[in-house]
Amino acid sequence: MPRWDFSYVESIQARSGQKSRDSLEEEDFDDPGLGDPTQNSQSPLGDLLQSTLKTRERLQKVALTLTAGQTWYGFPVKDVDAHMADYMRCLLNGGLGWSLRKDAFVSEQPFEDKIQEFPSKEDRNVLKYLVQCWDLESRVKNGDGGRFLDAVATMCSRRKRFTTSHGMVGIGPETMEENDIVCILYGAEVPFIIRPRNEGPGYVLVGECYIQELMSEHGGNQVQREDQAWYKMTEAKEAWIELH
Repeated sequence: MPRWDFSYVESIQARSGQKSRDSLEEEDFDDPGLGDPTQNSQSPLGDLLQSTLKTRERLQKVALTLTAGQTWYGFPVKDVDAHMADYMRCLLNGGLGWSLRKDAFVSEQPFEDKIQEFPSKEDRNVLKYLVQCWDLESRVKNGDGGRFLDAVATMCSRRKRFTTSHGMVGIGPETMEENDIVCILYGAEVPFIIRPRNEGPGYVLVGECYIQELMSEHGGNQVQREDQAWYKMTEAKEAWIELH
């Protein structure tokens, strides 16, 4: 049975550190002095530089999860590069620095435990280096960090960030508890969180959730799911269940 590790739900807007775009200097991604921060093992974000490809996959998953795969307007994200550009713009503006932490979706401690100014000069160099590697310079320059931050504040309101026992991250109802189960109901648009009843058979429906790996697979048949990496790494199985 999957175990859920919950993180502290902070007030995103209160801790964002968001600055107005008018107060930001023009980003120079072609600065010859930027160098290669991968050579700087003391960089606070040095762990992000081990593989720029894996880092992009990781941060793209974070960006989509924090907004439940939706834009500020409430529509599904179709231009992932634009969404990533807004996220990187938000980070460069000083917002959501905690989302880069490895324990961003598992820590039960408040993120205020290690308050520090973000981003530092080293942090900015790392972020700008990643933007260069991903060829997103022009998009990030025109990105809207405030728009991304607003989307996160809306989608994460009264929600919890979590990690499953098999390493998938997501956001779900604030009433989630340890040992709740993720369930893909046949024909449903999103996965759900269910909980075994204390008395008698069946489950209680806790609410919907967002897990990026599952969003494109809901409603798929057994053969399609068996070909997916998430299906192979979990204990997923088909079953008839009774909901109350």
